[in-house]
Amino acid sequence: MSTTEVAPTSEANYGPMGIRYWEADKELKIKRHYEIRYPVGHDSSDEEWREVPSVTTVQGVLHKEALIGWAQRVGAGGVVSLVNMKVLRPGLTPGGHEVLSFLDPARGGMIVCDEWEAVELLKQHGLAQHQIKDEGAERGTSVHEAFESYMKFGRLPDPSSFPITEQGYVNALLAFLTDSELEPRASEVMVCSVEDGWAGRYDGDGFLPKSTELWTHRTPKGRGDQKTWFESGLYRVDVKTGKGAFPEHGEQLEAYEKGAIECQLPETLQRCVIHCAEDGQYRFVPVGSGHPRIKQYAWATYDDFLATLAKFRAMEERKGRRDG
Repeated sequence: MSTTEVAPTSEANYGPMGIRYWEADKELKIKRHYEIRYPVGHDSSDEEWREVPSVTTVQGVLHKEALIGWAQRVGAGGVVSLVNMKVLRPGLTPGGHEVLSFLDPARGGMIVCDEWEAVELLKQHGLAQHQIKDEGAERGTSVHEAFESYMKFGRLPDPSSFPITEQGYVNALLAFLTDSELEPRASEVMVCSVEDGWAGRYDGDGFLPKSTELWTHRTPKGRGDQKTWFESGLYRVDVKTGKGAFPEHGEQLEAYEKGAIECQLPETLQRCVIHCAEDGQYRFVPVGSGHPRIKQYAWATYDDFLATLAKFRAMEERKGRRDG
């Protein structure tokens, strides 16, 4: 079924420019994607809708170094859990070598565990990388729901109404909202660039009603903790619950800033990540080319995103050559 026969999940209009978004639907054979409306006279005489990549899809080409260490920790932690659960047990080979083994009646008893067997056991017990990643996505969803509720209705989140495993993250969000007194201006904003051909959605625009100091850097022992002075004004923000703010987050928000301005939305003083940690602490990290900036973060520019977009398009062209 084509998207012309299925109503978009959400849409936005900015004068002659328009954005449509579809969630994935396996039954209807609809993939997750964006389309934008190109105005009359852009590069043809008639307006038309064209599919364009999302900002996050474009950034899929980036090497995310933090994910390598994370995946390594997940794998190591999973094997430790299998040992503690006694799924993996000490054993001896016929030659007398100590090994880890597991019971498999279908194969006649105890089997020596190698890395491939370990991966299968991790999957069977819900400890594989993609399964742990899904749990992280659920955690992020809870915090985003709390933030969206605040941005739409001005309702501060109640951490006790969330699962206990997620309350620390919501506490961090509550601490930020309390410290900053952030005033909601827009929530879940779709923007696009007709000029460069992409679309996406960011978490919101918030207004700081007064100049204030907010936490921008936190360390486990507190020795390098830092607050930074933020001027009163409008800030474009995304909420994150991972290990921290990374370079791709700055690229994302710089792209959203460019798209917002193209869509005739107001410019912001800076683009920031609201990082919510499990221990209830927040960081309001300036990640874009506005002000303020902090030395602990290599802030991004829109040109950084354009370089990533160029690489994405080159890879898509290469796939096209492969597929004929």
